[in-house]
Amino acid sequence: MNPTSAQRQTEGPRREDAISTTGVKAIDMKLEVIVIPVSDAERAEQFYRKIGWRQDVTPPGSGVFQFTPHGSACSVQFGKGLTTAARRVLPSDIT
Repeated sequence: MNPTSAQRQTEGPRREDAISTTGVKAIDMKLEVIVIPVSDAERAEQFYRKIGWRQDVTPPGSGVFQFTPHGSACSVQFGKGLTTAARRVLPSDIT
């Protein structure tokens, strides 16, 4: 079943359309981490531990915390000296 042009406008461009119009092959990208602003990093750390998210390794004494929900490939990061402008998006396969 082919979508109507109105349906395609709300869904955004398809990968095939982007390739055919730009001539550039699309790269499968994955969002790895997102930085969230918190006013109290220690309290936020306690919260994410309490709800059972996995705490990832960060440099000791850095004041930075990173947690990953079960089954997720994306983590949240917060702590001292971080800005919400930091985002990491990586290609899923580097060959």
